[in-house]
Amino acid sequence: MNGNILELIETIEDPDVITKGVGDELRCIRFFARTHLGPKHLMVAYKELTTNDGFIITAYKTSRVRRLMSREIIWTKQR
Repeated sequence: MNGNILELIETIEDPDVITKGVGDELRCIRFFARTHLGPKHLMVAYKELTTNDGFIITAYKTSRVRRLMSREIIWTKQR
């Protein structure tokens, strides 16, 4: 994700969907119509330690969003 820090921050701050991950991990998903790979979803897995503290576990771009959406959805952006 080197060179994609702005997209990563945008995904965490304003996700399209938040799903449960493994254990107490959460996953933010956001669609980007224009990336260097074409249209992709960015998935950021993170863990919250407190309401103001946490850390990113991993992040990647994918076009296979169906698999990500098969997890329990915690929150969805209202359009």
